[in-house]
Amino acid sequence: MKNNLLFLLLLTLFQSCNNSIELEKPEKKAYLLPTNIDLGKISCQKTKKIELKVVNPSSKTITIEGVSKSCSCTDVEVSSYNVKPNSHSTISLVYNPIDDFQKVKKSIIIRTSDGQILSFKFEADVLAQ
Repeated sequence: MKNNLLFLLLLTLFQSCNNSIELEKPEKKAYLLPTNIDLGKISCQKTKKIELKVVNPSSKTITIEGVSKSCSCTDVEVSSYNVKPNSHSTISLVYNPIDDFQKVKKSIIIRTSDGQILSFKFEADVLAQ
């Protein structure tokens, strides 16, 4: 009887402690879609447009603080530098391969205010035609 009473007391105490502890969930971080693309064989005389999305799954607005590109052959346009919670911003890339006549690999780096460094890579086999 004494053991049963002690068990019930400990069980009640444990449940009350368990209910009062709230574990803080880490905030979700921004991510990029897609992260890489193979453009295949393309002509050096035609530009290629690529669209990326910076996705913000968090509950706070994030800011795209910077976009770096690996060469001047790629133009970058950001639809919105402020990305609202549970939303996305579109980044449009225009690759102009006019001086590339080979298999190339290019990259874009995006820094966000939530501490993310997002990387996008693309490759193409540029034909001289």
